[in-house]
Amino acid sequence: MKKKYKVQAVDLAKEIGAGKAAKELGIPVDTLYGKVAWRRDLGLAHPATQ
Repeated sequence: MKKKYKVQAVDLAKEIGAGKAAKELGIPVDTLYGKVAWRRDLGLAHPATQ
């Protein structure tokens, strides 16, 4: 999966919630939670929290 897609998926999850985002993207919610952790581990905080 491309890095840009992961970042966009995390941003969507932060906007509308992980459950809704996962359903909209057609991926398991656990996969989305993994992307959130991936972005946090890279130090890529959501712009609204900076």
